[in-house]
Amino acid sequence: MIDHINRNGLDNRNENLRKTTPRENALNCKLSKNNTSGYNGIYFNKYKNSWRFKWYKNKKLKRKEFRITKNRTSEHAKQLAIDFKLKHDKITQNMNRSLVLYT
Repeated sequence: MIDHINRNGLDNRNENLRKTTPRENALNCKLSKNNTSGYNGIYFNKYKNSWRFKWYKNKKLKRKEFRITKNRTSEHAKQLAIDFKLKHDKITQNMNRSLVLYT
């Protein structure tokens, strides 16, 4: 599978193309328009009042939850989820680590 590094499907320069697996290609996707965290895989669960990071490992969905409590604000819980994701990405070599905003 061929992936566009800068996510622009019209930019077919050799330096912008790389051979990837379907998993790597999926990791290099744009943020959805309703994303509130600024990161892929991190979302707010309003029913559990928590920020969650989800990923797949060995074809199984995994989640890590950071609840908002009396001593933990929403921003603090969100930052904990982001820090966990960045640590996870470093271990798994996910190239989609940084904050990416699209308008």
